[in-house]
Amino acid sequence: MEEANDSTLWNAALEALFAELLMEESNAGRIINAKFNIQAQAMVTVGLNRSGLTRFRLTTKQVKGKWNRIKRNHSDFAFVLKQTGFGWRPEADTVKGKMRLEQI
Repeated sequence: MEEANDSTLWNAALEALFAELLMEESNAGRIINAKFNIQAQAMVTVGLNRSGLTRFRLTTKQVKGKWNRIKRNHSDFAFVLKQTGFGWRPEADTVKGKMRLEQI
């Protein structure tokens, strides 16, 4: 599935559930060192399909693809933050920087 079709399957509620299920799998020891193993993929896929939050039945391939896109986006974002000197304020869900707008 292409990223352009991502929003067709993955609404905000489904993405939030996906994150919760990933956390559960990590806490259960099935996701270690960012390795999303086959057992964890199956468990997350079942959980997503049982939720009723999707109009389509998701496959493990689609779930693994979403995992890969999230990891790639995180890596890209972290790289940009390192290069620019900006950081992240988790309490406000915003980017932080040392320069003021008028300094740019």
